[in-house]
Amino acid sequence: MKNSMFSIKILFLFSLTFILLSFFSNVQAQWTDDFESYSTGSWPTTWVADGNATDNSKNYVDNTVNYQGQKSLRLFGTIGGCWGALAYHPIVISPPYEIELAVRNGNENLSGCHPDRADIALRKGTHWSNPSRSFISFKGDGTILSGGGGVTLGNYTKLSWYLIKIQYERPSSSEVKISYWINGIYKGSETLTAIEDEDQLTNLQLDVQEGTAWFDNICLEESQHITGIKKHEVTIPNILYLYQNYPNPFNPTTIISYQLPKSSHVKLSIYDISGRLVETLVNDYKNVGYYSVEWNAKNVGSGIYLYRIDAGNFSSVKKCLAVK
Repeated sequence: MKNSMFSIKILFLFSLTFILLSFFSNVQAQWTDDFESYSTGSWPTTWVADGNATDNSKNYVDNTVNYQGQKSLRLFGTIGGCWGALAYHPIVISPPYEIELAVRNGNENLSGCHPDRADIALRKGTHWSNPSRSFISFKGDGTILSGGGGVTLGNYTKLSWYLIKIQYERPSSSEVKISYWINGIYKGSETLTAIEDEDQLTNLQLDVQEGTAWFDNICLEESQHITGIKKHEVTIPNILYLYQNYPNPFNPTTIISYQLPKSSHVKLSIYDISGRLVETLVNDYKNVGYYSVEWNAKNVGSGIYLYRIDAGNFSSVKKCLAVK
């Protein structure tokens, strides 16, 4: 009898684990790095340092500044010089893909030959002299520049975190298409001519030309949707997609948006990190289109929460952070 009860318990736990894993399954990120697993004050071992980043006294995992969690990657480019700090990590999938990460710029006065701050790019190999493609640059004059210069990305404030998302596509062998989101807001896209070594740009590059920049919560995943709505343009979604909430972190309200390519019953719910249902925001039939809903977290504590959408055969889960 005891053995039988033990077997039932084991079977129940196995089934419960399977259900939970299935329940929270969605488009899985191919690679993430929040720098939490590395030792504070050390260089992150899965990254390759280049330029001034080889000076580990100024470039390291920092536990005093973070977007989420407790740590971030700190890079420092020489003030008044021409020696930036670069960090590389292999990209393990082929285009189209999306890169999402948080970036924070320092407030030093810049005076070097490249008076710019943080930069996000692709690089062939792991040396600064190799061919590259810039995605986003935080310029020294306070503007944010797109890789090809054709998309207006706005201005930034020093010592503030910005959530960046970049979608990189290859429409043809001779073209690349780059789309941009900042803090959850779609900024536009540009189609550029592919360089000769475009197919060999297989390393993600984080760098800072001068001064300090911090990077956190990096996520690389296969693209599952096309570029979002252009400003003042009415379009019909091609696929169903759940967007990252904005703002994030937030206190106490945030906006969650999603798009529906066909009419269906939609359920959008909030869960705590243990999987307990906190609140259901949407449970209704919705027509084709773009939707946004506000979540007011005034009745819950600070922490990481999950929001999940179910619509027809589609489901997706994303994280958000309430900070009070």
